[in-house]
Amino acid sequence: MKIFYIVSLFPDFLQSFKNHSMIYRAEKNKIIKIIPIDLRKFGINKRKTVDGTPAGGGGGMILRVDVIVKALESIKKKDKNLKVILLDPRGKIFNQKKAI
Repeated sequence: MKIFYIVSLFPDFLQSFKNHSMIYRAEKNKIIKIIPIDLRKFGINKRKTVDGTPAGGGGGMILRVDVIVKALESIKKKDKNLKVILLDPRGKIFNQKKAI
């Protein structure tokens, strides 16, 4: 069985995918297991802040690297063979060939 940890600010949203569709059947048949990880659990200060202002100014917010690292380190303790896929708008396209 393949285990997928999905780090998200909206782990409850992922539950709807786990309860329906092919993901539901794959989990039911013990092909995969999806484990949502709440990024805010690793946030800093009493407000559990996970984002910061972009370097150099500009609009919007970006996720803090230190918070993401804490989340990944917590998963690494459970799974020594962890492989990370970071979804990034500037990254390389993840296609079927790479998935295989």
